Amino acid sequence: MTIVISILSLFVALAAVWFSSEATRRMQEAQKRFAETYIKPLKHEMEGLDKKIDRVATSLNELAKKYGESSGELTALEAKIEIEAKNIAELGQKLDALDLSIPPKFRSTVPGRNGTPPPKP
Repeated sequence: MTIVISILSLFVALAAVWFSSEATRRMQEAQKRFAETYIKPLKHEMEGLDKKIDRVATSLNELAKKYGESSGELTALEAKIEIEAKNIAELGQKLDALDLSIPPKFRSTVPGRNGTPPPKP
């Protein structure tokens, strides 16, 4: 009787192993179908987006280089303009000093210059 029960329990154990392996196989097939159905298109979409991001990054780098050079040129021009503005201010002061060095009887009066009131409209 124990031999019959042990053989029967062996068949039950083998059946359990077979059922579990079959369930595992079906679960793997379901996961594979899910991956092919949903994940594969997303992966392709992400690859396409990666390519677009690379192109945009390349364009941005080119623009940054272009405007970076322009920015450097603008900074240099601003410095030159500042220097020239100082030179003009100095020349204006020197001209005013020269104008004031002329005696009043020889100086021609220009309205609005050196404290003379401008003409009324």
